[in-house]
Amino acid sequence: MLVASQIKVADIAPSYALVRLAYPSLDLAEWVEYVRRQCDGDDSGILSVVSSRSVIFGLAPWWLRPGLEFASILWSGPLIVVEPGAQGRIREMLAAELLETAWQKGCACIYTVQPGDVPGSISLMSITPEPR
Repeated sequence: MLVASQIKVADIAPSYALVRLAYPSLDLAEWVEYVRRQCDGDDSGILSVVSSRSVIFGLAPWWLRPGLEFASILWSGPLIVVEPGAQGRIREMLAAELLETAWQKGCACIYTVQPGDVPGSISLMSITPEPR
């Protein structure tokens, strides 16, 4: 069973292993500092998809910024997904959780997909939540 949720302090080490696949030169101290800074407050965070055995399969950092059409926009990217066989499902879970977070905060959501991650993928996707 996979669950999408905000990253926790206990997830720092396992998430570092995943991030190193995408950013091999990143050291642990840099990652710890990034996670602490990113997860400090209500205007940014990191979503993760975790298995029932506490294996992290995907990450999506996010942050809020003022917008022109909307009071604020939730931005996210890059989505980092490790499991080739389940990439589509994990991406869907991260996208759904990003949309839920944006909806809870009453803002639009924009997230990036790394070129080449999925055949035919786009570099930027904009999703507007329905008004409450």
